[in-house]
Amino acid sequence: MLCIVLGKSNKAKKVAQKLAQNKKNIVFSNSNCEFANNIDVQIDNLEEIKDFIIANEINLLILVDEIYFNLGLKEELEACSDCMVISPDDAMAPLFLNNSTAKKFAYKNKILTPKFAVFEREAAALEYIQTADFPLIIRPDKTNELEPPRAFETKRNARKRIENLFQTGNKKVLIENYIEGIIYTKYLLQDGALAYNLFQTVSYFDEVSTNNDKYIKENVKSKVENIITPTILNALMEEGYDYRGILGLKFVVDKNENVYFENFLPFFSELDTNIALELIEDELEQILIDSTTGELNQNKTEINISPKYAISIDAKDEIITDSKNTMSKTIDILKYVADNETIKLLDEAIKYWETH
Repeated sequence: MLCIVLGKSNKAKKVAQKLAQNKKNIVFSNSNCEFANNIDVQIDNLEEIKDFIIANEINLLILVDEIYFNLGLKEELEACSDCMVISPDDAMAPLFLNNSTAKKFAYKNKILTPKFAVFEREAAALEYIQTADFPLIIRPDKTNELEPPRAFETKRNARKRIENLFQTGNKKVLIENYIEGIIYTKYLLQDGALAYNLFQTVSYFDEVSTNNDKYIKENVKSKVENIITPTILNALMEEGYDYRGILGLKFVVDKNENVYFENFLPFFSELDTNIALELIEDELEQILIDSTTGELNQNKTEINISPKYAISIDAKDEIITDSKNTMSKTIDILKYVADNETIKLLDEAIKYWETH
């Protein structure tokens, strides 16, 4: 199979590497993956990407990074070629690309989400924080996975953040109440009609993640599985969304076991990709194709997932350069662990992260 994986992120590189492990595949990538054929295409050049795919008779295109979602590649290519495109369509893309769109979807459908407000004017945002309860999450409305949400505890720092966001070209700014808790993400594979459970992760500060759900109480897991997830999926169907592919549902669970919906993920998160590519035992490219064509329910009753547990750590040492740009050195660690050793390894991993 001829495949292209588009994305500059670390997870795009890992997806390309995973596909390249299958000797039946010929993989192209613009992520500098050493196991794939590297291609140099401009991110916003639809015609260049389309011409390459048609000329080389590519069978599968996976758009990993969100920056490609609003180019119309899926609709354009599926109309003029036999290439299968793994990506949200134009109708679904805003739910992944804009924080406020996902928040409004949750609010409209009575799904618990932190209190939020969206601002197009700096003055209105500054006025809002004068009476808001701190701490607050302040971020661009446009999603950026490489910039995790940050909490601001004082008006002074919040004001600086707002001013900086508008001065650097952001047209909309989202402000929401900070919910202290752990992040619980549930991953599904959807084929338009059915949703297949893949796995779930618990993460700490978006820097340490594990698929061992012993850190989440059974009543919380039951609430997510039997109430919240069906509510979200039914709401998507009722609003006419026909989503096919990986769908992540990201929640925050507070100390009182309230579950707040945070956002949708159109693929695995940067951190959870480490875990996903090790746990999924089926050929990733085949189940993605089957989910897109609607044939998944004909070929499988469930997705084969390894029963082992994994931990993924993203440790960043920030270095301020002379040009004031921030660079980060990322260390990814992935280890299989026996269930009774998980807590010990997690403690060791966190200590390693803190000291390197």
